[in-house]
Amino acid sequence: MIIDFHVHTFPDSLAPKVIPKLSAAAGIEPQTDATVSDTLNKMKEWGIDRAVLLNIATAPTQQTTINNVAAENNKLPFYTFGSVHPDAEDKISELKRIKELGLYGIKLHPEYQQFFVDDEKVFPIYEECEALNLPITFHAGCDLGFGPPVHATPDRLRNVLDMFPKLKVIAAHFGGYKCWDMADYFLIGKNIYFDTSFTANEIDPIRMRDMIKKHGVDKILFASDCPWKKMSDSIVQIEKTGLPTADTDKIFYQNALELLNS
Repeated sequence: MIIDFHVHTFPDSLAPKVIPKLSAAAGIEPQTDATVSDTLNKMKEWGIDRAVLLNIATAPTQQTTINNVAAENNKLPFYTFGSVHPDAEDKISELKRIKELGLYGIKLHPEYQQFFVDDEKVFPIYEECEALNLPITFHAGCDLGFGPPVHATPDRLRNVLDMFPKLKVIAAHFGGYKCWDMADYFLIGKNIYFDTSFTANEIDPIRMRDMIKKHGVDKILFASDCPWKKMSDSIVQIEKTGLPTADTDKIFYQNALELLNS
């Protein structure tokens, strides 16, 4: 089995409007049209059995709608994460609703949502997620669509880990896109998951292997960041590390199933 822990889709009515804008801002070509149907077709083509759909509330007013859509898609082969916005007055009650809806966690994107991950204003979210046992996937490191400052650097994520030791944290892009030296220094060996999204052809597979060995294979989640990377290229990235099958099985699906309590 292969579970892709970092996939984005949009409703059919929004995908044709949103994807061209995101593509132009980041300077990258999408590999799907980001609809659920095309994503399912590409999953079959690329050998992916299941996927975690990550949703982002880019404005406080989007929370309810986004989480309702997430709930509609929350059936196999998908597991879905909801989202809250740090500036929303009802963020805590919405986290409770996310749990009640049966969503598997939340996605926070500090660039789109304009907050530093160790800013006190987001601490209530972390406290509630600890209480509800809701994992948080953070966009970590640089984002091709945004300039500096970087809002989720590995050192700031380390601050979050130190202050909220029971929080289940997933740092996308292998601890921080284009921040891998800092991830190696601040995050390796800590209580944090790395997903492998947007690392295909971006980080040397041998370096990835060495970081995985130091961090612990139990804390690595296979991910692509589809539609921005081909899922099949992301599989090849893991295969190029030369890790034994017992380790790649953990990365490809076993760690994900354990984290998702499935």
